[in-house]
Amino acid sequence: MKKEKEKPTVDNPSIGVFTEERCSVGQLSDNCLYIISPAESSLTQETLRLQHNSRLWMTSRKHRFNDYAVEPRTSVALDSHPQLRQRMELLGDNLILQLHTPCDSRKLFLTARVTAESLQKDLWMAVQTAERVARQQAAATLRAFAEEDPQEFERLAMEAASRKRFMSEWLVAVATGIHGASLGIMPSISMASIKKRLGIKGIISHADRQKSYSRLLANLKEYRRTRDPKIEAELDLVFNSIDPDTWKRFFLGQSPRIQEKMCDFVNPMRMAEESEIRLEVCRMKCIDRNRKNDGYYRLFLRKGQETLMVHFSRKNGFVLYLIYLMDRKRRGDTVDTLPLAGCRGMFCRLYSMTYGLSGEESFDDMMRTYSTDNEAQQRGLYTVLKSIRNDIGITCERMGEPAEPFVLQSVSSHLAVLPEHIILPLEIMKQYDVNAG
Repeated sequence: MKKEKEKPTVDNPSIGVFTEERCSVGQLSDNCLYIISPAESSLTQETLRLQHNSRLWMTSRKHRFNDYAVEPRTSVALDSHPQLRQRMELLGDNLILQLHTPCDSRKLFLTARVTAESLQKDLWMAVQTAERVARQQAAATLRAFAEEDPQEFERLAMEAASRKRFMSEWLVAVATGIHGASLGIMPSISMASIKKRLGIKGIISHADRQKSYSRLLANLKEYRRTRDPKIEAELDLVFNSIDPDTWKRFFLGQSPRIQEKMCDFVNPMRMAEESEIRLEVCRMKCIDRNRKNDGYYRLFLRKGQETLMVHFSRKNGFVLYLIYLMDRKRRGDTVDTLPLAGCRGMFCRLYSMTYGLSGEESFDDMMRTYSTDNEAQQRGLYTVLKSIRNDIGITCERMGEPAEPFVLQSVSSHLAVLPEHIILPLEIMKQYDVNAG
């Protein structure tokens, strides 16, 4: 009988406890420390203070795998995460950190009970714990590679020594079994560096990322032969969110057959292809007077015989999400970053159709500080995108499904949900065609 592969162990946290669940929580972002507390509490006020000064509780970027944020929340829905729910509701934990753990198909969370008086120290300890998990996950991956092909691993380590001393020390330490905290944490590659090497100004668009995913196999093969720096930058773009140097080295060291098998792991479309949820917008007879953000048109998530309506917390959140659905439905895999500044007319028509109100002021308020360089710097749009993630995430949580295919990570991203899983009324799609014309 084949021996089951042993899972890498994770050290005990510096603060709180680890909890493993089947999937992520849709309302939460990876590597964000959420403090669950009443809006007027001293803990929330201290969270807001530290939110604007991360230097008080976070180490220098060059010593970290990931970036972290802190955010206050009055509550979080955990219907499909029973163990987390027990920690938060029954045991009194009020800090929750969803860890970015790409080496594992399940999701790892850190929860703890914190106070306003010790919050600065508690956040620092939580970040140190998350960084240790990231280092251990990367080490486990590299160790597996070293065990399967020690000669190739040794060659990669020696090659790294000529390019980046810190990286080479870390690799050699893993290979020789003396890896420890004394060596520190491997740095990640900045997006500014990637954009410079690719010759991109402003944002890296959704289309740029999708092209990089689609060319991944070809780039891996070409880089083995040419060591072209521009191809290397495109590889870095793909691996940037999962510790670039470690995973790039790991991928490059695999055979083409293994590379092809692993490419599905880093492509965000994979989860969308596996999802059974359909998104359907339906016309209702009237506006819900008790929930005035539920207009004439409403969004439903359907899976088999189960149907749940998404209750949007902002009118402009529903209309903006509807525009993204229309764009994904019509353009399919050719979608790119939406030029939202040019969607004013469509937004206002949809706002009027849904709520019977003029949407001009709502749109202008949302886009008021939109950057001329198309950078996502405006607070209004950020707040709307955040509300969308929360509203969709809560509904997916109630349905027991991962929310990733249905949420927007940033203004430069797009939805991954399959176009055939989006059902829209004809009169809605006509508004998109009018705008396109």
